Amino acid sequence: MNNISEILGNPFPKSLLETRQGRGGKTLTYIPWPRMFDRMDEAYGAGSWSFVIVKEWIEEDFILCTGFISLPDGSRMYATDGTSISRFTSGQNQGKPVDLGDDYKTAETNCAVKCLQRLGIGRYLSDPQRRNLEPQQAQQRRQEPDNEGQELEKVKNQVRRLIWKSNNGIREKEHFEAFCKHVTGVGVEEMNLHEWKRVLKELEEYVAALEKARQS
Repeated sequence: MNNISEILGNPFPKSLLETRQGRGGKTLTYIPWPRMFDRMDEAYGAGSWSFVIVKEWIEEDFILCTGFISLPDGSRMYATDGTSISRFTSGQNQGKPVDLGDDYKTAETNCAVKCLQRLGIGRYLSDPQRRNLEPQQAQQRRQEPDNEGQELEKVKNQVRRLIWKSNNGIREKEHFEAFCKHVTGVGVEEMNLHEWKRVLKELEEYVAALEKARQS
C-alpha cells in the first residue's frame, strides 16, 4: 500500500500539466483528468478500479454529481462536485441552457477528479515546496535523510526526560503548554526546532537548580 501511495502522490512531469485562469485573475496549474486516470492504472492496474455515479441533480444554476472511486480492495472514495450550467449569452436563446448533456459530463468529470485528488493524486500542487518539482527531484527528496526532523525528535525526547525529572506540575499537559508559551511566546503545535531547544535549555537549568536544592 505504501508503494501505491507513493505512485499516486508522485509529481507529474511539468510537460503534462496545464493552466487556466482562476478567480481574481490567478493562473491555476492542474492535471488533466486523462493523466489522472493513467496514474490510477499505474497504481492499481487497468480495469481494477472504477468511477461510479451515485446521484446527479440541478441546484439553482449548477449541475451537481455525487460519485465514488471503487478500489480493488472494495474500499470507496466519495466526493461531490459539479459545474455551472452553460447558457447562451446573446441572441434569441439568451439565458437558455446551451447543452445540458455537456454540462452533465463536465460535472461527472469534476466529481471523479475530486475523488482522485482525495486519494492523493495532484495533492502536491497545493504545497509550494513540491509544486515545481519534477518526479526525479521528488524521489530524491524522499530519499534524503531528514536531519532537522531527526534532531527535533531527539530534542523532544530530551525534553520528555527532563519533564519527568522535574517532579512537579509541568507533567500536566496544560501546565507544560503554558510553560512553553512562556518561554517561546507560541503554542506547542507552532514550535520549531529553535524554540524546542529554548524550552530544553530552560528545563535543563530548572532541573539543575532542583537537584542542587535537594543536595543542600
